[in-house]
Amino acid sequence: MTPLMLVLFTGIVMMTGFALDLIRHESERSDLQDALDRGVLAAASITQTVDAEVTVLEYLDTRALTSGAVAHSVIPDTQLNSRRIDASAEFEMPTMFLRMAGLGALPVAATSAALQRLQDVEVSLVLDISGSMAREVSSSTSQSRLAVLRGAASHFVDVVLNEAARDRTTI
Repeated sequence: MTPLMLVLFTGIVMMTGFALDLIRHESERSDLQDALDRGVLAAASITQTVDAEVTVLEYLDTRALTSGAVAHSVIPDTQLNSRRIDASAEFEMPTMFLRMAGLGALPVAATSAALQRLQDVEVSLVLDISGSMAREVSSSTSQSRLAVLRGAASHFVDVVLNEAARDRTTI
């Protein structure tokens, strides 16, 4: 009976160890996912002035459980009225008990995406056509300020009325 109990006890201890490694893996994955989600949300803000990859990396460095190197990918997509960030991160978590079964490390991976979009933005273009605009821009050019203003206003209209926004934009 004693040999049977030793074999069963050893099996129970091994299975408990495997379960501990899997619980630790899920904690690491949850921690990585949380840091990546917070970083992507911060990077997707239209008012964010810091580079998206730098922002996401700063959040990945604040993980609570491990501080090792993380392979990451950050893909920003910034448009006139929106900003989308897609990111993924991955690292290898060394195991303690699964190592006995031949698994020395488990991959911990997370992906995240965020989009901030401004919709129904109203823009007004006000042009100054007073007498002061009739003067020349500089003595080296013969263009009046009004002529320069017309060119700039035309360029503005071309930017605002691009193909993607033409059905939602009026001037």
